[in-house]
Amino acid sequence: MFLVGVPFALLLGVAVFAQVTCPKGADCSIDPTEHSVAVRILNDTSQTVVVDQMSCPPESCEHEVVAAGSSVEAGTVDDGAENLYRISDPRAKVLGCFPLLYFRRPSAEPTVRVSLANQCLTITNDTKRKVLVEVRCGMDCVFEQVGALDPGDAIVVGASSAHQYRVSVANGPSFWLSPGAVLGFVPKSIEGSTGSTSVSALTP
Repeated sequence: MFLVGVPFALLLGVAVFAQVTCPKGADCSIDPTEHSVAVRILNDTSQTVVVDQMSCPPESCEHEVVAAGSSVEAGTVDDGAENLYRISDPRAKVLGCFPLLYFRRPSAEPTVRVSLANQCLTITNDTKRKVLVEVRCGMDCVFEQVGALDPGDAIVVGASSAHQYRVSVANGPSFWLSPGAVLGFVPKSIEGSTGSTSVSALTP
């Protein structure tokens, strides 16, 4: 009985500790599908397009060829984590990006149209310190973390408006980063399906 009770007590303690230490905004639920959301990407153009998932390791990303007038189901979550999809033509020309960013569960399956894709924006950390990239929230928070960039790293986001993304100094240990001094906001070009900017070029 003692040998059985000790592992059970340790397991219970780990579960309680995980709940107490779960950071705000993180998905610490036992069921990993609890926050999953299906989104339909509709190709409302006159040409075939290629849909690539970007927010994942390359070997496990979704890759779909979608004919004109057809659609494909993509996955994301409703807890503010950005899941980026890139749209290209068959010749690999980038047409735009969808961040598929939701802060609450939609009442019905959302549909996004290829013709209305946002700009694919690359942010490069050309400084000598780690930075945080955050996206503006639509609910009870101001900004939600999208990713952390070490010096020389880059991230692609789906920019739909100016000041949508904020870059700050990353404070704290790597497993519990928090935003420090704001380095600037990411601009959005009104032209082109792709764009790029560097951290040093941002303005507060």
